[in-house]
This record gives sequence, structure tokens and C-alpha cells, in this order.
Amino acid sequence: FVEQIRKTLYFSKIISYAQGFAQYKVASSEYGWDLQLGEIAKIFRGGCIIRAAFLENIMDAYDRNPNLENLLLDAYFQ
Repeated sequence: FVEQIRKTLYFSKIISYAQGFAQYKVASSEYGWDLQLGEIAKIFRGGCIIRAAFLENIMDAYDRNPNLENLLLDAYFQ
């Protein structure tokens, strides 16, 4: 039971990041900002209050596919 809760919490964190990065992607497109989502994850990982270990996986996902529509479409997050 505890393991199920741990996995559920972890997945909810992934979903939260996926939603946030999807919003960055939409804003970047709508406002012509050319945001580099992998770089945003790198900045977060390096010196922001948000330093989750799986930011490395987010950086890797955007390195593999800079045009990734949603983090949940990357093989690691499936």
C-alpha cells in the first residue's frame, strides 16, 4: 500500500511538471519567445527552489526531442 502511494505521488509530480512545461511551450509559441525547455529544466536543476532529481530526465527528454509536445510523450515518462 505504501509503495502504491509513493508511486502515485511521484506520478502526480511528473504530471505537474508536464503541465507546467506544456504551458511554457504554448506561451513560447504564442508570444514568439523561442523558449528552450531543456535549458529551463537545467536552470531549475542548477539553482532554483525547484531541484527535483527527475529534472535531469526532463533535460534528457528535451535533448532527445527539442520539439516534444508533452513530457508524457517521452519514453522515460511513459
